[in-house]
Amino acid sequence: MAEITIYVSRNGKSKNLKLRDSEGNRDPDGDKITTVVNLGDTVIWELDPDGSNLYSLNGIEKKASSEADLLIGHPTLQSNGSYKGTVKNDPKLKGKKESYYIRYKIKEDGTIQADDPKLRMKK
Repeated sequence: MAEITIYVSRNGKSKNLKLRDSEGNRDPDGDKITTVVNLGDTVIWELDPDGSNLYSLNGIEKKASSEADLLIGHPTLQSNGSYKGTVKNDPKLKGKKESYYIRYKIKEDGTIQADDPKLRMKK
């Protein structure tokens, strides 16, 4: 059981996200990454320490149209502003994908935005 971190930042001056993860996945153009997880892994979403240009993370939630539900419940807000979730320990989920929303604010008084990357269970 590993700990995987998804680093969240703003893509330039747009309202879109730029994502990378601790497994070396990144999309130089933005948010099109799929993070591969194993049974029982811990997943942490945090503002990118290399510079996020975001005010805050405001939630992580599964999309209603998602193929699978890989996480136990909803990821929870941590005292440092990150979110933490645990991957289910269910072998039937191997190879399945979960689509989810990252909710965030660009400015303190700004509107909450959303973007939708994916988690995929390792086969």
